[in-house]
Amino acid sequence: MMKYKVWLSISFLISLTLAYESYPPDLTYPEEEMYPLFTDLVSVFIFVPASFILASSMISLLGYWLQKIGTWIIILAILTVVLTIVSVKLVDRFHIIPLSFLLFVGTLLGVMHFSVSMTLKKN
Repeated sequence: MMKYKVWLSISFLISLTLAYESYPPDLTYPEEEMYPLFTDLVSVFIFVPASFILASSMISLLGYWLQKIGTWIIILAILTVVLTIVSVKLVDRFHIIPLSFLLFVGTLLGVMHFSVSMTLKKN
């Protein structure tokens, strides 16, 4: 149980920091952005996985504290909110097909993180 708490704490803090630091800026003044390609790459490789792992950590934490409430309702609600925030923020930058692929990969990373968390919780 100690490994589970350490895993959850570390993954929550790291993913929160990465998602906050790599949050894509608004494109209201695109001429002021010096490195637009770098910003897009940061969005793809850091922000999307970090936000889904953060959602997985939040789901695990809420599932740990609120065991009597339907866990699947909480999981679906948090996943829907994260998908909405990520897709709305990135829809200006990417075509729908690459964006769909990015969201699919982010969801897979979140599910893998959640399964590792549940495995550690059982052990």
